[in-house]
Amino acid sequence: MVHGFFKGHKVIAHQDKDGVYAIWKYTDGTSIKKERPCIRCGKQATKEGHDNCIANLPGVKYACCGHGVEDGYVKLYDGKIITFNTNYNRKEIINLINQNGT
Repeated sequence: MVHGFFKGHKVIAHQDKDGVYAIWKYTDGTSIKKERPCIRCGKQATKEGHDNCIANLPGVKYACCGHGVEDGYVKLYDGKIITFNTNYNRKEIINLINQNGT
């Protein structure tokens, strides 16, 4: 079996009919199509699918807060990627963007 995380929740990949590990479920067997709140902030994703705690960061194309289990990252519109500890708050992440952005 293949293990991973989705919004901080442990998930397991199960084999499909062709033997490909393509069916992801939470450890309790629930499909990941039923989204759960982020482990880190306890909030659901925004309607656009963004991590609620760091949604709409300035100059950011997309981002992940790390959900309390791995490093977070932001990808800027210029292509630069900045990683940070999952415990960084929104203000600390904005400071990183301002220091490292172009």
